Amino acid sequence: MKQPLLDVVLISDKRTKVLLISKDGPQEMQYFLSSLNTTRQTLLPQIRVLEDHHLVNHYRDTYELTTIGKPVVGEMAPLLDTTNTVFTHCR
Repeated sequence: MKQPLLDVVLISDKRTKVLLISKDGPQEMQYFLSSLNTTRQTLLPQIRVLEDHHLVNHYRDTYELTTIGKPVVGEMAPLLDTTNTVFTHCR
């Protein structure tokens, strides 16, 4: 059984960051690796989850948001901004 979409995009910090980075257009794996300061072996399973939920697809070593992924990330970014603001002010 697949995870709920909200869990897919928010539970893993790496998945969230991959989606947000992809918002600016297709990105090569090397860009994700350097931006997230991680290894391919660590990141690939997270990207596979995003692919399994039809949020990203890839061609060769480039990943991009799908037609489903684009509106999900479009709604996710303001939600993250709001929650970060609320939690920052509550501390």
